[in-house]
Amino acid sequence: MIGGPRGRGLRRIVASGALALVGAVGLAACGGSDSTAGAEASSPGSLASILGDSHVHSLIVDRDDPARLLLGLHKGLYVSADAGRSWGLADLEGDDAMNLASAAEGAPLWVAGHEVLERSDDDGATWESVRPEGLPGLDLHGFAVRPDRPKEIVAAVAGQGLYRSRDGGASFALASTQVGPSVFGMALTSDGTLFVADPSQGLLVSADGGSGFRVGIEGQGIVSVAAVPRQSRLVLAGGQPGVIVSRDGGDNWESAFTDAGVAAVAIDPSDPRRAYAVGDDGRVYTTGDAARTWSAVDEGA
Repeated sequence: MIGGPRGRGLRRIVASGALALVGAVGLAACGGSDSTAGAEASSPGSLASILGDSHVHSLIVDRDDPARLLLGLHKGLYVSADAGRSWGLADLEGDDAMNLASAAEGAPLWVAGHEVLERSDDDGATWESVRPEGLPGLDLHGFAVRPDRPKEIVAAVAGQGLYRSRDGGASFALASTQVGPSVFGMALTSDGTLFVADPSQGLLVSADGGSGFRVGIEGQGIVSVAAVPRQSRLVLAGGQPGVIVSRDGGDNWESAFTDAGVAAVAIDPSDPRRAYAVGDDGRVYTTGDAARTWSAVDEGA
């Protein structure tokens, strides 16, 4: 690792593995931005007001506070303390937060994206740049940590393939070139199941952490996936079709939400019945019954 501590804020954020991009066409438009020092949280505003021309990349839920959400954009990390009604800049201004990932409480919190790989060992109070051995580049479009084994990490390098680490991100080795080059998001569960959102192929499922895959959802436009960290029965996939849900670990899928295309999905690790989705329309949607019904968050309420 290189780089010194930086930034502050985002204390207590310990995440479920949910990550995404705004849509398949956004891949070509996504570009990195120069990293600057961390910043105090900005004045809160609606999601639409902070987005501008930026893309939503990733969404996670605070393990201890389900109303506290963390959102990754091209331009940094944004936080909501009121379940998505209002948002403010939290930290890492200018960093491309395409992926947010962590494991159990006390494990590092990771941010990965376009030429960005940083970790925090104090829940986001300070950050350190990481430059592992074995990765062909740091254009990371997918990044996930195994919840029960935080030293096991998978990373998808754009245009290259899928890489796996067993030493906490110090080094990586190639796992697959067939899966990984066009990945937008990943989720890894404690039983080793890896879910991969690939807009060009669909949702791919690996029972062995990335060595072999089967097609879970066939078709284009899937950009986000979220799974319950400690068991893989409930899985949400998001993209151009909206939200698609599996209740049996990815064997069978059904449409759960079609009001808008979805840029990011996240499951509350403290209560898997609660989940959130960020729509292409700039609104936040939520469910409290395991994705059976959804409602828009009332911004400003």
